[in-house]
Amino acid sequence: MKITRCEYDKRKNEIIKYMNAVKLLDAGTYSIQCVDILGQSSSMQIDDELSKILKANSFILLYNLIESTIVNSIKAVSNSIQNDELTYEQLSESIKRLWIKQEARKIREKNQSIELVQRIAETILNWEFLSLQVDSVSISGNIDTQEIRKITQQIGWEQSKDGRELVTIKNKRNNLAHGEYTFSDIGKEYSIKDLEELKNKTLLYLDDVLSKVETYIAEERYKLKR
Repeated sequence: MKITRCEYDKRKNEIIKYMNAVKLLDAGTYSIQCVDILGQSSSMQIDDELSKILKANSFILLYNLIESTIVNSIKAVSNSIQNDELTYEQLSESIKRLWIKQEARKIREKNQSIELVQRIAETILNWEFLSLQVDSVSISGNIDTQEIRKITQQIGWEQSKDGRELVTIKNKRNNLAHGEYTFSDIGKEYSIKDLEELKNKTLLYLDDVLSKVETYIAEERYKLKR
């Protein structure tokens, strides 16, 4: 879980630095100046169009933080299960269901189904240690609060409240990724104040999600309580 937290903090700080830089654009006219290896200087003014593009890019950074945080949280749970060397009987009911779904997904042809069922039965009856893969949890690739709730229910950590701004971030990111709108089209819809509010609420929500995942792992809730 330490790796997950470190990765989150790293991406979080990147967004804060980026937003602080973009925030300056509301304060006046700015330009980028550089000096090449020959000592010659050049500059480019950051006009309104570039400002819109930079603002729109905030949605890409925020969405990447959301997705990476959830995926890395699932990895942290998976690693904890593997490190504890748990058998099927020792797992919580939620994790048992995920593992069965993971193994059943390996069926590719009809004549493999019997072999797979036998293998699953042997693993359970022989008390073999299990591993849970990240893709055992259904992730749509369009992560928002509703999707995170589904993931939370599948694994069993506590739900986080609110997070309504995540659907806006997801939608705007998809608009950009699929070429439905240009960066300037998206950027002109939002002020720096709007983006700051989105960022702050998103970070608060993700901080809470990570805290709940840390509690889930620390209390070993992936194990069957006897």
